[in-house]
Amino acid sequence: WWAFLKPSFHPAADFIADEILIPVGETVNFTDLTLGVPNNWEWTFEEGSPDTSSQQNPHGILFDQERLFDITLIASNNLGTDTITKEKYINVSSTIFPEVDFTANKSVVCTDKEVIFTDHTKYSPIQWEWQFDPATVGFVNGTDETSQNPEVIFNEAKHYSVSLTVWNLNGSSELTKFGMITAGGYEPWFTETFEDDSFKSEEWIIENPDESITWELLEIGGSDPGNMAMGIQFPTYLIGQRDRLITPPFNLMWSEGPMLDFQHAYAKKYAPLTDSLIVYISSDCGESWTRIFAAGEDDNGSFATHELTSGFWPETADDWCGIGWGASCTTIGLNDWVDQTNIRFAFESYSAIGNPLFIDNISVTTVFGKEEIPSECESLRIFPNPSNGAFKLVIPEGKNFHTLEIHNPMGAVIYRRGLNKTLEILEIIPDHKWVTGVYFLRLSGAEESLSAKLLIE
Repeated sequence: WWAFLKPSFHPAADFIADEILIPVGETVNFTDLTLGVPNNWEWTFEEGSPDTSSQQNPHGILFDQERLFDITLIASNNLGTDTITKEKYINVSSTIFPEVDFTANKSVVCTDKEVIFTDHTKYSPIQWEWQFDPATVGFVNGTDETSQNPEVIFNEAKHYSVSLTVWNLNGSSELTKFGMITAGGYEPWFTETFEDDSFKSEEWIIENPDESITWELLEIGGSDPGNMAMGIQFPTYLIGQRDRLITPPFNLMWSEGPMLDFQHAYAKKYAPLTDSLIVYISSDCGESWTRIFAAGEDDNGSFATHELTSGFWPETADDWCGIGWGASCTTIGLNDWVDQTNIRFAFESYSAIGNPLFIDNISVTTVFGKEEIPSECESLRIFPNPSNGAFKLVIPEGKNFHTLEIHNPMGAVIYRRGLNKTLEILEIIPDHKWVTGVYFLRLSGAEESLSAKLLIE
């Protein structure tokens, strides 16, 4: 404390500005970074308004001419003075427009659940306008389409594109992220392998009522692909504790014969006791739950995947369900929830101080009962659909689109190409095999966009 009041060395002047490339007529805020406990500051802002300041951190310095400006700071303490000049530090331009970017805290969400958007636009943004396609959204918590960081509810189970137009003093720029938000949930096919390159932890929920041991990512062997699985370590846990691993939401519209599949690995540690796994389903995004599966080991291999042992940890394929000793893997029919959205599943563990329990490769699959999956526009046709990867796309007559994008089941763009206005039929041949699942195709133009679903078998 005394050292901060009594400097032991001469000051070393330094500073930063919150913006160094700005539009004409914008203001800049400066922050002092001087070492050595300074107690006096003399700022000079070349042709700024004001052009001098004695504040430690002067704000609102106006630059209204297009050129490069020098900034000087003289900082003093009881032992001396230091001067720093940053030449051509502030660049004032009449041609710098906003560089638009934004993120959302969720990409897959239940309908009527809020998504928070965060603006990351560079170069002195001063005004914002958000647009959504389709426009069936609502703004909450005091925000609206002109808020910098709006909070939005999506009212329909659809894929939403998000556009943001931002202005600075020079003009405006726009960015559109096609299919950015999936409302209503993932559409089958969906597989979660819990590997680093695919697992989106922000979309899963872990309920840990006692704030003790709970579900976690664990390194394992014997499961394909990769070497990670979700698990819970019962050996040091109290008897009777329950923890839940809750999936992202799912959309079972247009599905026929949907199923939930998962793999597990488990071995009893003490003959009289068995840990258990219970699976629930919710059709209202987790507000209420229905039990659809429950299992514990009965000493006949009904749930365990390895004989009674201590220190069980899966290392080979034989340690997992359906391969070696014990239980088969689990498939649960979901016909009672066909054509519903906002579906979630909860994997609940019940502890009995046994060996750890592991689950992996959680899948929601379906069979489509139509020769062609419907698109948002009846005149937009894909054939064959389902496909093994190669397909043709018929563009509606009189439509002008400039971009084609294809998103995989996880929402990532895996294919993009520009379009010639004269094209009516596109032939798509992937340069590598796409995994089984539902893909989302998006045609974008200056005045409209169309989307369709493509099933890869």
